[in-house]
Amino acid sequence: MKIHMPQISNLTSNHVSALPKKNEISADGPIRSSFAEQFDGKHVIATETINPSWIDTDYAYDPDNPRKPNVRELVEALSGEKVEKLYEQDSSVWRPYFVKATDILYGTVSNVVDTRDWLKIMESSDIETVAADELADLIEPYIDVESSYEQVSLSDGSVENILTAQYPVIKSKDGIVLSTNLSKNIDHLKEELSRFGGTKISFSEEALTKVVLTNFDYQKLHMIEELTSEV
Repeated sequence: MKIHMPQISNLTSNHVSALPKKNEISADGPIRSSFAEQFDGKHVIATETINPSWIDTDYAYDPDNPRKPNVRELVEALSGEKVEKLYEQDSSVWRPYFVKATDILYGTVSNVVDTRDWLKIMESSDIETVAADELADLIEPYIDVESSYEQVSLSDGSVENILTAQYPVIKSKDGIVLSTNLSKNIDHLKEELSRFGGTKISFSEEALTKVVLTNFDYQKLHMIEELTSEV
């Protein structure tokens, strides 16, 4: 970007001392350097925009319309290394970062428009947690009980839907099932709940009213309730 600067030779020392400091940081956007002062009755402004540090310059970025990071940018932010350096290591080192980045960007948002505050997320010291918190604010996840049915042909030729299983799930505020992958393994369960905001996931006793099967796994539901209510 070509910067149009005011003619410094025409400015007095008072003008210069009144100029805003370079690299002034905006609280609600990318870093901007700006200079402005009245001169000959006209407001002369020179601006310089600096993209956030996580932006890869090979990809377009508009500071006035900030975008979410791409997989490469998020992988580098999570790992603290350039992708090329990661590729020099065994795949067991770099692959988890790509899986995690892809999940954060696309695997948890379902089909909603992603309006998370990515500047806030990427500037955080804990990108994964802040991204999940932002996601929870966006989709308002809650625990529900889902039922599975099986069609059974009766002797009279009719077909009946028989309830065969009931299990806890995570749903969005729109009723979309986000995850059925809620096992009784405590570490796996914590990890799955954390993807969608952890303690920001709502748990209501209303879900229990849907349970009709006598073999329902109440222990798993109790574990979920405890993990989503921890402080």
